[in-house]
Amino acid sequence: MTINPRAQTPALKIDTLDGGQFDIAAMKPKTFTMIVFYRGVHCGFCRRYLQELDTLVDDFRDIGVEVVAVSCDDKDRAEKSRREWDLKNFPIGYGMSLEKAAEWGLFISTGILDDQPDYFSESGLVLVEPDGALHCSYVQSWPFARPRLADIRDAIVFATDRKKPARGEITTMSQEILSGPAAAKRQSAAE
Repeated sequence: MTINPRAQTPALKIDTLDGGQFDIAAMKPKTFTMIVFYRGVHCGFCRRYLQELDTLVDDFRDIGVEVVAVSCDDKDRAEKSRREWDLKNFPIGYGMSLEKAAEWGLFISTGILDDQPDYFSESGLVLVEPDGALHCSYVQSWPFARPRLADIRDAIVFATDRKKPARGEITTMSQEILSGPAAAKRQSAAE
């Protein structure tokens, strides 16, 4: 399933390692809630990504972004991530169901190594507006080449300073879209 920008995000209420719960419906950030979906403790790429995020959390908070990391790992595996990766500065949600991961548009993989669960979600990063609408998403089908967190931070500053709306909101290819002004521009460019 794909969530289009400007559409309401699915419910996500999940336990966190600090003993509380992360509930996307209760979030009221100044700018965005940033959910970083990670593959699990077995992923060295996730380790590096979340360790970098841990050093940048204050930068994100300074621009009104609340940060949480979420995985399908159970509590023990999530605690191992926090402990072994030395993560201190943002909540870590655990126990997301595969169905919920798919609802958020994440790819699901089968474990192929002994330290991997039988099934888990691939990584993703979403920015959710204060009203619960999706602003943007980065969803990946493999663990490599993730969006640079410093670039995300800088893009948030740029977009919010200039009041740029979420893009990619068109959900169907209507005749108006196919034959409207953009089609004329495409035809002119082709000639």
